[in-house]
Amino acid sequence: YTKDFTLSDMLYGQNLQMALYMKALQENSKDLLGEFLPGGMFYLPAKDEKIDLERVPKDKVESKRLSKLKLVGMFLSDDDAYVLHEPECGGLYAPTKLNKEGFAYKNVDYTKQQYDILSRYLDLKIKQTAQNILSGKTVPNPMDSAKDDACKYCAYFDVCKFKDLHQKAQKQDNVDVFRQMLEELEGQGE
Repeated sequence: YTKDFTLSDMLYGQNLQMALYMKALQENSKDLLGEFLPGGMFYLPAKDEKIDLERVPKDKVESKRLSKLKLVGMFLSDDDAYVLHEPECGGLYAPTKLNKEGFAYKNVDYTKQQYDILSRYLDLKIKQTAQNILSGKTVPNPMDSAKDDACKYCAYFDVCKFKDLHQKAQKQDNVDVFRQMLEELEGQGE
């Protein structure tokens, strides 16, 4: 099982870890790597998934195994950067592939301008989180994702008064997410 990545989760303060790691790498490795624009940010499986050999024909086992190693995340919308990720361009590991019309990114790509918005948005969220912690503001705010119930594994579920107050994360197109991020940044004077 690989963690899902949905950019719209970031609007709710969720799923920030991978993007924060990418931003930290970019900002703290300038001496070693110089200025660069990250070619992507991905979750990848930490283990091989088991394959039911009784249900999968022998000649399909390897392709089935490899299909479970597909990267989950976002690519820089740059064909050259994509080719560096997957030289064969077949969509084996990456969430896109080369077809007759060119690359088919399927809502998993970002431009340099969008990365700049994301980077500034992360700065804003870090600043807001730090201010909340310093001011003692730690309000429970359970958020259900499109797939998971926020309280599913919570040890305090039976005594919590928030189980009926969940917010539901709305999955949105990445263009809309970047627009909302930019609006929030402009509203905060960032």
